[in-house]
Amino acid sequence: VDTSPDMRHQLLSCGIPSVDAILFTHAHADHITGLDDVRILNRLIGRPIEAFATPETLGELQSRFGYAFKPWSGNGFYRPALVGCPVQPATEIEAAGMPVQLFHQNHGMTSSLGMRIGDFAYSTDVVDLPELAMQCLSGVDTWVVDCFLSHGRHNAHANLKIAVGWAMRLKPRRTILTHMGTDMDWAWLKANLPDGIEPGFDGQILEIQT
Repeated sequence: VDTSPDMRHQLLSCGIPSVDAILFTHAHADHITGLDDVRILNRLIGRPIEAFATPETLGELQSRFGYAFKPWSGNGFYRPALVGCPVQPATEIEAAGMPVQLFHQNHGMTSSLGMRIGDFAYSTDVVDLPELAMQCLSGVDTWVVDCFLSHGRHNAHANLKIAVGWAMRLKPRRTILTHMGTDMDWAWLKANLPDGIEPGFDGQILEIQT
């Protein structure tokens, strides 16, 4: 999901052998500027990689990384090679052989895509979840969700009160906070969050049953 600036480091440190498809949640720099490192992923699987995103996000990507979306000639990978696959929220797609439910998220002055695969869901960069998104998340077992601030209000990201409120309503077995800002103290969160809610950490591995 996304091609962050440190994507290459993340893939190496976590021992990820290859990537079959990419879903872009939105086009902010911290989610797309590692796109050039897709080239080695192309080499590993020997083909262009499908890039799923809304038409608006694909337009941004194609504007900034137009060379990555040019038709592949079949003569090796001297550049990243992506195939744009436009998608819409409130639909189900198939990506990397898996059914993925997509839903709209309010990200302040823009929007982002949330995703659900079976009993796992991922909601990065969100300040408000519309009712359709909450319905899509109903019954989820494991949910990774944006929580940027411990206190105060941000115009584009959820704070701790908002994220915990969502978790209390949805009641997943496990909620993992992500995209945490510098005022989030990990040890305090571990000691004080309600049962079933925890702060995430770099390199964390989640065991998901499908």
